[in-house]
Amino acid sequence: MSELPLRRDVVPGSGPFVHPENAGFWESLTEGQLRLQQCSECGTVRFPIAPTCWKCLAPAHEWREIDGNGTVAAAIRIERATGNAVWQEATPYFTGLVDTVAGIRLPGRILCRCGEGARMGSPVRVVRIPTKSEYSTYAFEHECEENC
Repeated sequence: MSELPLRRDVVPGSGPFVHPENAGFWESLTEGQLRLQQCSECGTVRFPIAPTCWKCLAPAHEWREIDGNGTVAAAIRIERATGNAVWQEATPYFTGLVDTVAGIRLPGRILCRCGEGARMGSPVRVVRIPTKSEYSTYAFEHECEENC
């Protein structure tokens, strides 16, 4: 797969909480890929990231690149930031759940100016966005954002 595009024009969020069990995920995004754990025993792609496989309980895994493009399963528009103040300058924005081509449902920001990207079934592609830390994170981009 090709390197995920980096959207530098998006207001960066706070950095992720990086722990030894999820470091491979954040490192892959910073390197331009989207990787999830794949169980070494049964082959299940694991999300959320966990110390053991939810299907067979095996601890061994490899980090496998996945296709994060997909369709919106659910979305909401955030009008007011109520937590970390870093989100105040990003409002309003969409966030939601995306059913990826890889068969995994991922949460994330949905970058969309027209509003269609928040509708169930809308196609989106995964992109990287900067954070206020050394790591990148991901978001989903609706086609109205392609030329941004």
